[in-house]
Amino acid sequence: MKKNFSIDARTILTLGRDSIKDHTTALLELVKNSYDADATKVDVEILCNSSPQTIRIADNGCGMTEKDVDENWLRIGYSEKRVNRISTLRRRKTGEKGIGRISADRLGVILTLITKAKNENVFGLKINWDDFDVTGKDLSLVPMNVINKPKIKIPKSIDGNSDSGTELIIEDLRQSWSKNDMQKLYNELSILTPPFKKVEDFNIFLKTDVTKEFNGIVKSSFFQVADTQLDAEFDGANILYSIKSKYEKEKKINSREIIDWKQIIQRTDFSKEISGYPSFGKVQLTLLFYPREATILQGTEFRLSDLREFLDKNAGVKIYRDNIRVKPYGNPGEPEGDWLGLAERKTREPAGISRPTWRVAANQIVGAVFVSRDSNPNIVDSSSREGLIQGEAFNELRALVFGCLTLLEAERHKKYVEQEKNEERKISPADEVTSLNKELITLRKDLDSVKSYIPKVSGKPIERTLDQVASVSEKIKDTKKSLDELISQARVLRGLATIGIASAVFGHETQSSISEFISATYTASTLLIKEPPKVKIALDELEKAKKYADQVSSWGAFALARVQRDKRRRRKLNIKRVIEKTLQDIEPVFKASNIETKTHLNNVEGRTFAMDVEAILLNLMTNAYTACQQVKRKRVIRVELRDKKLEGKKGFEINVSDSGPGIDDKLKDRIWDPLFTTKVDKDGMQIGTGLGLTIVQSITDDLSGTKNVDKDVELKGAKFNIWLPSS
Repeated sequence: MKKNFSIDARTILTLGRDSIKDHTTALLELVKNSYDADATKVDVEILCNSSPQTIRIADNGCGMTEKDVDENWLRIGYSEKRVNRISTLRRRKTGEKGIGRISADRLGVILTLITKAKNENVFGLKINWDDFDVTGKDLSLVPMNVINKPKIKIPKSIDGNSDSGTELIIEDLRQSWSKNDMQKLYNELSILTPPFKKVEDFNIFLKTDVTKEFNGIVKSSFFQVADTQLDAEFDGANILYSIKSKYEKEKKINSREIIDWKQIIQRTDFSKEISGYPSFGKVQLTLLFYPREATILQGTEFRLSDLREFLDKNAGVKIYRDNIRVKPYGNPGEPEGDWLGLAERKTREPAGISRPTWRVAANQIVGAVFVSRDSNPNIVDSSSREGLIQGEAFNELRALVFGCLTLLEAERHKKYVEQEKNEERKISPADEVTSLNKELITLRKDLDSVKSYIPKVSGKPIERTLDQVASVSEKIKDTKKSLDELISQARVLRGLATIGIASAVFGHETQSSISEFISATYTASTLLIKEPPKVKIALDELEKAKKYADQVSSWGAFALARVQRDKRRRRKLNIKRVIEKTLQDIEPVFKASNIETKTHLNNVEGRTFAMDVEAILLNLMTNAYTACQQVKRKRVIRVELRDKKLEGKKGFEINVSDSGPGIDDKLKDRIWDPLFTTKVDKDGMQIGTGLGLTIVQSITDDLSGTKNVDKDVELKGAKFNIWLPSS
């Protein structure tokens, strides 16, 4: 014998009206079903001052067939969303418990369900929820009426099509609606809607006679609570943008700044001629940053759970062409949706917002890129109609988004620093130890000088004090020695990092030499095995091979020479000779890229570290190498050296200028930050170590020098000025 459960009819009331806390939550559950059904438009009508009082929820989603209603909608506790969690439009479905539809009972006594699937007949069902309010009757024995020849009113989609959808009409409302109820409902509905005026992904139209204040399209209130918002427009050459921070409400939103494309995006693919500007046309872009913290919601009625639900549905940077969504870009939670690689980018640098290396996380950014077919003919659909062809224009579009994201991150980090603390002068650990040791030596001398004036009875305490001071002084000397060793190691690491950066930048030329060497030796061997062997031509090819081998060998020797032990000692140097020798070693690489190197070097001497001078020069030269290949004009780099006193202290100044696009004023502070880079590869992805200028800053800080960057009046590009003490 086996037994089965039977279900009392009143169970449906327990799951419906008794389990949902209020009527706004109940209505929201029904609208979420429209979202899951891939609707782009939903009409919500709440009429309380008419007879009969009604609520109408209609959408243009996928609709249902009669079979769908029987097997899914009428099957309590069942939800196909557990199996099919992603909708056709790639939305993450929200309801999985299979009881959301019963929330209609919380709203009113009578429910009329009318639905139509694409290319199917309209189906209708009428339910009186009070029929289930009986004791001892089995749930399956309560009848519901099928509507004969039902008519449905479906909201029209963007293209005017209304071939499928669902309409719910609820009558005999169980509870009246107040203005506060409408405010709460509006806020809840806004979680589901995208925060962009142009976007037609999911629009909710609210109509009510309770108050006219909320009538019309529901706009996402989260648009207003974003921590930082960047709006940008690219006109084909320049990026016009504005950044609005919630911490700077008095700032005018309409005040826009401008930055040249080449100043925020530097290409490193020099395999073909640089055209200067991208191959796509006008583009508009909006980026919204939301830290997933409750502090951002202060002064609002939203909860942290509301914010996180909003971000879970909307996070990611989406692409819209003529205001129509291009899938799959920006789909949260899907690998192909993260077309910018924001998750990996954050993983590589997980630092918090207090650090200059801070990067936004993929689930903290909501963005949209708006393009049109007319102004962007080079951005085209793939043959499968799923996504865009990832050609040059698409890669450049990706680079544009990274450039704008960099601007947003720079501004937000700057605001954080301004809020938390004022920038303090940095003192190196070695300088602090040296200063402390000097103070102890002075203290010991002072104690010695007063020792003879103190009575004999006090002599022993003074002796003990002097011994303690001497002991501490010796320990500080040991500490100073250890620090000096660490600094020496750091100097080696900076030198090695510099070689690595230079190798990466100049790698194309080295690779070309290796390829030419292989080609020449192969040709020579082919000529020698011929009958008869062509010895003379083969010798010419071997001579070529030797030339290319020498080039590779010289670069290897150059790299090894940078970290020799004597370069790590502070000693008197002829700075001019150090610079001349370094430039001479890398000159072939610059000539190969048609870059002219000019010098104006005074005969300067100073007591410093050769490795530090070389590291500064190499990092500035590699930056200039990339920069002057971004624009269509004569490629020139100028290096200058002169004696210069700073605040009465003797020293020397190294200037490196280039004919590139220059450094925008808004980035002059950020370029020194570790991992900050404007370089992109051929796919438009951010690359580069972002360490070159950080190494320069580290050296100038250690040596108590200074650094800054200006615009070179003659060459039109950047001019880096580095001052170091000469003793």
